[in-house]
Order: sequence, then structure tokens, then C-alpha cells
Amino acid sequence: MSCGLVYPVDCSNLTRCYGDEGANLVSSEKSAYLGLRLSLTIAHHTAALLRAARAQAMVSQEFLQQEQEQEQEQELELELEQQQQQQQQQEQEQEQEQEQEQEQEQELEQELELEQEQELEQELEQERELEQELEQELEQELEQELEQEQEQEQEQEQELEHEQEQEQEQELELEQEQEQELEQEQELEQELEHDRRRGRHLAMVAMAAIAMALVVGSKGAVAVLEAIWPSLKTAKVDEAVELSEEIKSMKQQHKALDTPDNFVKASKMKRQIDQMEMRLKELKESLRSVSNSHNRNFVHSLLEVIIPAVLVIMFWATPMHKLPKDMLWPFAGIFSFPAHEEGAIGIIPWVFMCQRCFDVLVEIARGIAELVRR
Repeated sequence: MSCGLVYPVDCSNLTRCYGDEGANLVSSEKSAYLGLRLSLTIAHHTAALLRAARAQAMVSQEFLQQEQEQEQEQELELELEQQQQQQQQQEQEQEQEQEQEQEQEQELEQELELEQEQELEQELEQERELEQELEQELEQELEQELEQEQEQEQEQEQELEHEQEQEQEQELELEQEQEQELEQEQELEQELEHDRRRGRHLAMVAMAAIAMALVVGSKGAVAVLEAIWPSLKTAKVDEAVELSEEIKSMKQQHKALDTPDNFVKASKMKRQIDQMEMRLKELKESLRSVSNSHNRNFVHSLLEVIIPAVLVIMFWATPMHKLPKDMLWPFAGIFSFPAHEEGAIGIIPWVFMCQRCFDVLVEIARGIAELVRR
């Protein structure tokens, strides 16, 4: 069978050998061989057709590409023509714009020439008007100068009258100031007497505070002395008295120098007197503020002394608290004064400890307040 597929076989031997079976075999081999030949020819034809179709497709693609290129070239040519037309139109428009600009420039030049001519005419008219105005102003100024001279003469006369009136007013003011100075001197003398009496009174109170400090052992009496001691100082009072005396002597000298020849010296002396009077007023105000603050401090410190003293008098022999004996050793006798009971705490140590604890609490509160402010 394999040999029959490749080349023709001698079928006579087979028919002789095998009879009908051999003939059947020969016919089947022939039909197979013919079918293969047909299939090969068909395959060759189909391959040739495929090649021809590919060639035609290639040709058609090339043709299409050529057509597309031709169309693109035509489009480019159209675009170029359009661009050229647009450029020509733009050039024409630019030429028209240039022509319009030239026309506008010519119009502007004509307008400028007209304006310049008008301005020149206006300037000439203004110069004429200015000349006329200057002449009128000169005439008016001459008239005004004459009027001003007359007015100045009248003003000088009025000033002289006014100066005379001022001199009279100054004399009246000086008399009033002298009266006020006398009143101030009397007030100062009264204040000095009042301060002296108050100093004596406060000295007595200070002695009482010292005695109370020895009895109670608190710092209230010391605070009373601190409030009283500055008020005993009379430096500011002495300075105020000296200033008032100097002001008196300066005013007497000013009266002697109050003449037109010694006007400069009198004005300088007047300024010195004013400065000294301001200083005197400041001293009086400071004395009043110091006395008020000392009064407040004195009342506060006096309360710090009176309240413990009242408590000591009320609970002199009464023990304020009792503790075991061993807790107070070896200071049991000191803490029990004046009750003199074993384990008792008397009124004087109790008041002293309460004041100390209160001072510590106040200091702690102040420290916390400062921390909060920071």
C-alpha cells in the first residue's frame, strides 16, 4: 500500500495471484492515488489563488495609499492657497489701518494747531486780565495799608488802655493773692498745731501699744508703731513753712521791682514765685494724702491690738484647749500661762499661734495669686 501511494504498481501480478481480491485491492489503490492527486492539485490551485489575492491586496493598498497621498497633497495645496488669501487680506487690512492712522494723525495735528492757537489767544487774554487785576490789587493794597495804619494806631491806643486795665487787675490779683497767702499761712499754722497735738496723742498710743505688745506678744502693736512713726516726722511740714516764708519775701521783692525798667527781673522772679507756689501746693496735697493713709493704717493696726487684748481680758484664766502632758514637754508651763493647768493652752499662746497661722495663710494666698498672674 505504501508503494502504491508513491508510484504506479503492476496490477497484473496481483490479479493473477489473488484473483478478485487482488483486483479489488488494485482498484482501491488507484482511487486513493487519484484522490491524493486531486487534493494536491486543489491545494496548488488554492495556494496560487491566495498568492494572487495577496498580490491584488498589496496592489490595492498601494493604490489606496497613493490616492490618500494625492488627497493630502490636494488638501495641503488648498490650505496653502487659503493661507495666502488670508495673508493678502491681512496685508490689505493693515494697509487700510495705516491709511486710517495717517488720516487720524493728520486730524490730530490739525486739532493741535487749532488748540495751540486758541491757547495763545487765551493766554493773551489772561495776561491782559492779570495786568488789570494787578493794577486793581495795587490800588486795593494801598487803600488797605492806609486803613491798617489807622487801625494800628487805634489798636495801640486800645492796647495802652488795656495795659492800664491789666495793671489794675494785676494789683487786684496781688491783693487777692496776699489775702489767700494769709489764709494759707493760717491754715498751715492750724495744721501744724493739729499735727503736733496728734503727734502727742499718737505718742501716748504708741506707749500703750508697746505695753500691749509686752503683754500679748503679737505684732499688732509693732504695726501701730510703724503707722505712727512716719506721722511724727515733720520734714515736709517744715519745708512747707520755709516755702511759704520764701514766697512772702519774694513777693515783697517783686513788688519793689515791678517797674518798666526792671521788667525782665520781675518776670523771672514771678516765674520763680509760681514754681514755689506749685511746690507748696504739692507739699500740702502730699501731707494730706500721708495723713489719710496714716489714719487708715493706724485704725487697722489699732484693731490688731484691741481684738487680741479683748480676747485676753475675756479668757484670761480659761484654758483654750487641753492636750496630753507629754506632747507639751518641756514647754508645758509656757503654753499653760495664765491658766496654769497641766496640758492646757492659755489665751496668750493661743492668740499668738492664731496670728502666726493667719500670716502664713495670707503669704501662701499671695504666692498662689502671683503664680496665677504669671
